[in-house]
Amino acid sequence: MKNLILFFFVSFLSIQLFSQCENDSINPYFIDFQSEVTISCSDDINSIFPIAMDNCDDSVEIAVYEESLNYYCPGTYDLFRIYRAFDNLGNNSVESQIIHIVDETPPSISQLSPLLINCTDPIIFDVPNVTDNCSNYLLTYQEIVDDSDSCNVVHIRVWTAQDV
Repeated sequence: MKNLILFFFVSFLSIQLFSQCENDSINPYFIDFQSEVTISCSDDINSIFPIAMDNCDDSVEIAVYEESLNYYCPGTYDLFRIYRAFDNLGNNSVESQIIHIVDETPPSISQLSPLLINCTDPIIFDVPNVTDNCSNYLLTYQEIVDDSDSCNVVHIRVWTAQDV
């Protein structure tokens, strides 16, 4: 009987896993960033916030510095923001943005019903309801009297609401 001798050569591979994130030197980046934006004063200013991504970090942090500029009146101003996105290895990128907050919507005045009063009764006008989306308002009126017919005198008030 012959002896069968088998030789096995086993080679051990030394596999070293290397991730590009161990030595990450790539800065995070902002997606669809707009350096200048105009919104209505009734919009939520917090809706203007950028998104940042990174090749290695799934949760990029964003720090914000902001300052109001050119404060003209309530509801209308410019907001200057600086955003700094940074990953967990200290890489960062910076973007600046100016947000124009504008008031382009006039106040709204409710419609009043006509009044019919007797000649001897005092004239008491109703005051309309006024709303404005961004600021206070000034309500004024102009009175028009048509007394060309002494039996039928017409008093008209034209109301005007103006926001700041």
